[in-house]
Amino acid sequence: MNLSIQEELKPFAEELQRYITPEFLEELAREM
Repeated sequence: MNLSIQEELKPFAEELQRYITPEFLEELAREM
């Protein structure tokens, strides 16, 4: 992957990790 793209995505990935918690995943699994 292009390094500059990785640098741009890093804050986005960290933001996602903040929302995708184990509790969130459990809730998602329960919905399915």
